[in-house]
Amino acid sequence: MRYNTKIFLSLLAALLGYALFANAHHESISSTQPVPEERAGSTTPLRIFYYTESNRPYESANANIEKISVLAPQSYSIDRKGSLHGKPSTRILELTREHNVKLMPLVTNGRFNKFIMRDILQSPTAQKRAIKALADEAVREGYWGWQFDFENFHARHKNRYSKFVRDAALAFHERGLILSVAVVAQHSENPKAYRANTWTYWAGPFDYKALGQYADFITLMAYDDDFSKGPSAGLPWVKKVLAFALEQIPPEKLSLGIPLYYWEWDELHQKRVGTGGYFKVASLLEAEKILAQGWDTTLEAPWIRYMKNGRIRKIWYENPESFEKKFELVAANNLHGFSAWALGREDPKIWEILAP
Repeated sequence: MRYNTKIFLSLLAALLGYALFANAHHESISSTQPVPEERAGSTTPLRIFYYTESNRPYESANANIEKISVLAPQSYSIDRKGSLHGKPSTRILELTREHNVKLMPLVTNGRFNKFIMRDILQSPTAQKRAIKALADEAVREGYWGWQFDFENFHARHKNRYSKFVRDAALAFHERGLILSVAVVAQHSENPKAYRANTWTYWAGPFDYKALGQYADFITLMAYDDDFSKGPSAGLPWVKKVLAFALEQIPPEKLSLGIPLYYWEWDELHQKRVGTGGYFKVASLLEAEKILAQGWDTTLEAPWIRYMKNGRIRKIWYENPESFEKKFELVAANNLHGFSAWALGREDPKIWEILAP
């Protein structure tokens, strides 16, 4: 077969042009993927502490700032139209800047208002407005990025939420910001394995696999065991939800939620009647008002009993031993780090475990 030289050169040029286009197109697609792990600053496990504005949390942050990798104030929310509201206090902004600690605020749907999320996820315009407002605010204030803490919305919006996260991650990465997502703990994909409405509005809306792909990392909120009659997060339950999450999310993109608060029970009626920080436990111990105290070897958690208004109360709380057992899961599973809720509620002795 004889070849026409001009035709051959034309074909060769066309093929080279296509190859260059395909390579450029591939690079464009690749650039939209989540930022690599080293960009997220996770060469060592991240110690994320949540912050709510009041004196006790601020005093804890100020005293222990050198042991905190990321401070995450719960200080922003979006409304139904995607407008952004809120701001951390001046003193916490100054503290983190002075000590060069990463600031990653949480943004919520108000007080976990399901109607806000319904409207946001049904409106591309509202989503774009929210994403732009968040990116602008983070750049303006010098934040490391954001954590989405959107909760209490219907599971039928799961795919829409995953897309919202994907779009936000793409926009944030373009501006040098990270995006993390807090997810309610799951232990099964069977809705009947949960209490009424827990799957539909709380656990079910989160597609672990998709969110793990799009976000820089995921915080597994291993805080509140629906079926517990004791601590908010006994160690067997924590291990169970962590194992389930690791089936879908790479360990290097998973931050383990660790609670720092107690659950209080009316033992006669087997009813949970309160929650709070270790300072209450400390005050009861110091005043010698307890009836008994102990350690549950199955749940790996401490407890105290005391009398209130003629009724026996039992408090399951977190101390250095229970904290350390959860903290050990981070290294044992090569996780991204941990996310502790929340500063000011902790037993001060946990900081000895976290000494630099």
